[in-house]
Amino acid sequence: MVNTKKRIHVYAPFLGFSKKDIARLGASLGVPFEKTYSCYEGTIPPCGECATCKQRQEALEGIL
Repeated sequence: MVNTKKRIHVYAPFLGFSKKDIARLGASLGVPFEKTYSCYEGTIPPCGECATCKQRQEALEGIL
């Protein structure tokens, strides 16, 4: 084991954000959501039924 005095800094800028908050921020920054992907199944197109597809859909409702 190496004993050093170096510190590790962890940045988590979205830690207090909901998925909806992140989607709003992304929209304000011009994120091309049509080019992003979330799907546990890994299908193309996304399945629309898995938990991550549903969470993404809920977060983007009213934003796109």
